[in-house]
Amino acid sequence: MTLSQKIHATRMAFQRWQNLANEVMTEIDALAGKTLCPIEEIATIQATVARYCSIPVHLLSAEVRTDHIAHARQMAMTISRELTRHTNGSIADCFRRTRTALDHAMRAVRNRVQTDAKFAREFAECLELCRVAIRDRKQEVAA
Repeated sequence: MTLSQKIHATRMAFQRWQNLANEVMTEIDALAGKTLCPIEEIATIQATVARYCSIPVHLLSAEVRTDHIAHARQMAMTISRELTRHTNGSIADCFRRTRTALDHAMRAVRNRVQTDAKFAREFAECLELCRVAIRDRKQEVAA
């Protein structure tokens, strides 16, 4: 087996393990029925953005840095800042990030919205879905 074949085999094995880990975490999330964030509004935003981006909720607060996950996390953090009155620190804590990471996420989203029309539409759509989800959740609790 050549070195490149070994590298390819190792990458494929790692990807299989990573996929399995993601599936297990998704099942744990579903079984627990709990969120990683104690702030209900932000937990609702996380669930809505994760569903919109087709990723498991736990990846929004994981150390994963792939573009798709990072963009979803940045979008969720920015929406949390726009739709809630929570401090930057408490929002960042829900994503297991720092306040400076939240600041960076908000700048990154603002820049992408200004330069990428498709992303701007997706962000606006996701923002509206989050507004509706928070409103519906508040009505459920009040009932």
